[in-house]
Amino acid sequence: MVQTRNGLICLTCSKDDDIAATDIFLWNPSIRRYVVLPRPNFIVYLKNYYNIVRHYFGYDSHTNDYKVLRCVSNHSTLVAVEIYSLARGSWKTLTASAPAYFGLGAATWPFFYWTVVNDALHWVRVRERRGKDLVIVSFDISTELFGEIMMPQGVRKIDYPYVDCNIWISKHKGSVALLECSNMFIESSETQFHLWVMEEYGVVESWTKLYTYSMAEYFLFSLGFNISHEHVFMPDIRKTLPPPPLKSLGNGESQKTHRGDIMDFFVESLVLLGHPNAISY
Repeated sequence: MVQTRNGLICLTCSKDDDIAATDIFLWNPSIRRYVVLPRPNFIVYLKNYYNIVRHYFGYDSHTNDYKVLRCVSNHSTLVAVEIYSLARGSWKTLTASAPAYFGLGAATWPFFYWTVVNDALHWVRVRERRGKDLVIVSFDISTELFGEIMMPQGVRKIDYPYVDCNIWISKHKGSVALLECSNMFIESSETQFHLWVMEEYGVVESWTKLYTYSMAEYFLFSLGFNISHEHVFMPDIRKTLPPPPLKSLGNGESQKTHRGDIMDFFVESLVLLGHPNAISY
């Protein structure tokens, strides 16, 4: 499962161990209909250990269109970027317009975290191999253009290879958010969480640290924020249940972890009802 938007779920599947996710589906379980996407233009094989394929799913509210972004990297080198439009019914190559560093860290947690704000996808990336400078890369679903957003001054640099500090990108009350985690992998050390929120989209000066809190004895994965704007974590090492304000996994704003766990809103809709290529079951 890649993500869900307006009742439509994006799924990927590979037929065997050699071809990387060549089967992509847009599925509406509410009306029991799905669309099989045509095969992407660029096919890679998983026999090459360094081939990494990532899929992202977004909604263009300007044209009422659903799009799948597909990124292929090899050993942290960007190979191909393609986008599929449900309205067009075809793939379009965007490799030339993507930042050269977009493939850096694509296979490394936490750099394959992503979030959707203002009809745009967002990731945290490093500007150069084994670099320390971080930037938020954005991709506008409507214009199909990449952009950059500066991070807060105190979070723009981290020490490679991210042993004691990690940055997750997320969404908080409709705004781009960053969760800064320090001392995360140091045994017997208290982990601190700092939540940064960009209160005005695209305005660097609007970054605000909303709160900081500490957790001990837990290795936690952020799943984002639930419908009540409470931060939801999934403990990986746990002796007892996490204390408040942490909550158990439930419905909430989308966030995908490195282990493939997804927490997202799902609503019933009629999307695909009149689509000519939709298959009923």
